[in-house]
Amino acid sequence: MKIEKVLERFGIKHEVTSFIESNVTRLDGNTLYYKSIPSALLLLNHYNLYHVLLEDDRFDIKGTMIDLSRNAVFTVDYFKSVIEKQALLGFNEIWLYMEDVYELEKYPKFGYLRGKYTLEDLITLDHFASDLGVTLVPCIQTLGHMGQFLRWSSSGYLKDQSDVLLITTAHDLINDMIAFCKKAFKTDKIHVGMDETFGFSLGNYYKKHGYKNPEDLFIEHLGVVNDICQKHQYKDVYIWSDMFFRHRSETNSYYDYTITFDDMIKKIPKQVGLVYWDYYNTDLDVYKKMLAKHQQMGRKVIMASGTWIWTKLAYDHKKTKMTASKAIEASKSLGIKEIIFTQWQDDGAYVDYDTSFLGLFDVTSLMVKDKLDKRYLKTVTNRNHQDYMYFSSINDCGFYPIQLLWDDLLLGIYLNDLVGYDFNKITPLIACVNKQLRKIKQTDHKHHKLIAEVLRLKLEIRQLLLKGYFESKDFSLLNRKLTQFKTKMKALTMSFEDMWHDRYKPFGLEIIQTRLYAQIRRADEVTYWVKAYTNHQVDHIPFLEETISKEGYLPVKHIDLAFSSKQ
Repeated sequence: MKIEKVLERFGIKHEVTSFIESNVTRLDGNTLYYKSIPSALLLLNHYNLYHVLLEDDRFDIKGTMIDLSRNAVFTVDYFKSVIEKQALLGFNEIWLYMEDVYELEKYPKFGYLRGKYTLEDLITLDHFASDLGVTLVPCIQTLGHMGQFLRWSSSGYLKDQSDVLLITTAHDLINDMIAFCKKAFKTDKIHVGMDETFGFSLGNYYKKHGYKNPEDLFIEHLGVVNDICQKHQYKDVYIWSDMFFRHRSETNSYYDYTITFDDMIKKIPKQVGLVYWDYYNTDLDVYKKMLAKHQQMGRKVIMASGTWIWTKLAYDHKKTKMTASKAIEASKSLGIKEIIFTQWQDDGAYVDYDTSFLGLFDVTSLMVKDKLDKRYLKTVTNRNHQDYMYFSSINDCGFYPIQLLWDDLLLGIYLNDLVGYDFNKITPLIACVNKQLRKIKQTDHKHHKLIAEVLRLKLEIRQLLLKGYFESKDFSLLNRKLTQFKTKMKALTMSFEDMWHDRYKPFGLEIIQTRLYAQIRRADEVTYWVKAYTNHQVDHIPFLEETISKEGYLPVKHIDLAFSSKQ
């Protein structure tokens, strides 16, 4: 029996004599009722280790979505290790978010220099996951988020906007995408994306065909994509739901539960399910109202929350608890049976992905009313729960770590917005990093230690630069800190390289290397200006004479923080 083989594979001891498939997972004497093999793995392994029976999480599907399209494409071996760990935490479905990182023979620039998966790669992963009772689901894009492919002039005939496909010419491409997925994965479930298609039909489509109602065109295209999916024998077709709301909302808002869909509902193919993504709201009422609004559309609904690793250097425990807890509670109260926790990798995939397992532990613990023993995380990942919490603590210091990491030492776009020229406001930030660094040093993980040390040095350098310029005119300590910074930044770059080589295909690392290594040279530019100023070659440092005005929102992307110009 398959489940017994999986239990034996992981060395999970038990006294179960009867295994019965069910809509819940529970142990009744020597009989195990189970809805999925991963849910059984979690229940029996946890009970065997800690003699605590976990209650059923009340979801038929508890899954993740792994972003493989932001430069970091998992190697097959690393992906296998991720699948195993997720299975042991009870996750029975994994969506592979792939914009262009799979091979299409007719389109040589599709996934070009991006580490794309071969058909053999994905078949291998799919079989490996299936043996553990985990379903791999292709999560692709069939309209927007195609900028990586559309950047090439040879793809120009397929372009509406820079990020959006031209619907009149993209049908053959989409057919090949879906045909490939059907060959690669055994599942009859596919996610076709179509989220955030801003400017759809108002670019090259408009030039060729004139204005037509974008909502009508969007639903028409969805019908075409659905027909292609049906042709390739997909039973369940899913779409991110945001554009339905944005088209109808007077403010172009996703989170607008005042709108109605009466006439639209009839036009949406019945096979199409809706994925409500919400990683940001902390108000339970918003989740309930939005889920209810989705249910009114009469289609299958999946909740997509998130374990916060995107725009982070380490998983953010507090952010996830504040948001995912509400998504879980709302889903249970409205009878939603499928929940997916997204793991985006926006702007370059620089997070230590292994810290995401604390996130999966967190959401699983929320589902079973905090009865999950913290020691179980080490059983799964070979690292203590407390270690992961220490890594996450860098997110709790009153500044955004990645914005500080990308902030240029001289321009100071982020720190100007955060503290202005008031160097005294930097003192508590340094104190907090010191506190978290003391925690991190209790672990054996050099990568997170280096992150904290580099962030502290950036704060110290900015403080010393401001204080020296506006008050003391003494830059002697600043020069020593700049030397330390260059040494630590080189070490951090090498640490990222080691992590990348161990887990990912080689493509994409150049993004991280370029961003980090350039800062070493920028440290020399600080030295140049300070020396020129102290030697009276210049009478001011131009970067510190700009008038500062605070932004209502400052982006987290590297291009918005590291440069004075976006050209």
